[in-house]
Amino acid sequence: MSYEPQIFEIPCDCVDSPRDLLVLPVCQICNGTEKKVDWSFSIDNELMVVTGISKLQQDILKIMLTWLGSNELYTDYGSDIDKSIGQKNLGTHTQLKIQSDVINALNYLKNQQQQLQEKYGNLDPEEAIDSIQSVIVEPVSNTAYVVLVTFTTVASATSSVATTIGSPVDKALSQEAISRLLKT
Repeated sequence: MSYEPQIFEIPCDCVDSPRDLLVLPVCQICNGTEKKVDWSFSIDNELMVVTGISKLQQDILKIMLTWLGSNELYTDYGSDIDKSIGQKNLGTHTQLKIQSDVINALNYLKNQQQQLQEKYGNLDPEEAIDSIQSVIVEPVSNTAYVVLVTFTTVASATSSVATTIGSPVDKALSQEAISRLLKT
């Protein structure tokens, strides 16, 4: 089974970090409410808890965009992509650094999910990473990148999450890069 990728494009003000240059989505973290909760709204405007593959996509985005070490209780939670944001594109070196940082964060998330499953045994298979198929990083300007993460869940569903990181870029350029990556 395959799910449509989530593409994050529109700036969001709910991030509590100095990542001023970060371009975020119609935020899966807050779903446009600017409050960090795992809620969404149904077509009938009913409040719902985010579950299934949407929750996993949200979890992946959260760990990618959280500064490594910023959570005092879980100091290994997050990624180091903030160290690459806003810096001049140094070619493949910067891309490989961002890719490595995202992979490390996703491996941490996967490990945490496995530990929780062993301890409590109640993790929804659609909300857990089975494998990371790919992490593609492509520059869209001198200081901005598109990151596309493709993954498979424990329930054998495949999906993707794409976001633009770095300095603000033209929306059309970002969308073009994401579309190109999704076709490969």
